[in-house]
Amino acid sequence: MRKQSITDENYIELLAKKDERALYYVIENYGGLVMSVIRHLLQGFPDEQEECFDDVLMKVWEHIEDYNKDLCSFRGWIVAIARYQSIDRLRRIGRENEKRVIRALDDVKDVQAVNDAFLNIEETIDDEINSMLECLSPDDREIFKRLYIEGESAREVGKALNITESNIYARASRGRKRLRVFLKNRKENEYDG
Repeated sequence: MRKQSITDENYIELLAKKDERALYYVIENYGGLVMSVIRHLLQGFPDEQEECFDDVLMKVWEHIEDYNKDLCSFRGWIVAIARYQSIDRLRRIGRENEKRVIRALDDVKDVQAVNDAFLNIEETIDDEINSMLECLSPDDREIFKRLYIEGESAREVGKALNITESNIYARASRGRKRLRVFLKNRKENEYDG
């Protein structure tokens, strides 16, 4: 029996069936995009980039059933995974560096410099997130932060902001479209500059 070919129309279904060929298809078609996101966010940590790439693929493999094509494109979904995996890795690096600094604290004369070093990574993460979300209205930023950063459900966000759940989904969808355009323009400007 001949195996089904991997195409744009069926690779998600085959990923859900744990067909490894579909994962290779994702690597071939989205690997460059994922690595560019990772390299951008982990530019100061080149030795972490490949491992982060592997983590993204593992998340896709293990959580493909969570992907909903009605909420976003696969491209947007995998970029979001790459961003969050990179940010998580930055946080882990920050925690590891914090432990090293604490061990060496006895030798440090300027405690403020140590505190500044702790804050630097968190500020970088916060700045990147705020920069990404600057194209949204303040209300939509709040929705995005609650849904995608804090991990609240649409129902929880709607209840907290006194907005219907369907309105939360609609605003998140419009916001993702705005965000895609904004990020595409920003990326083009980076290459032009």
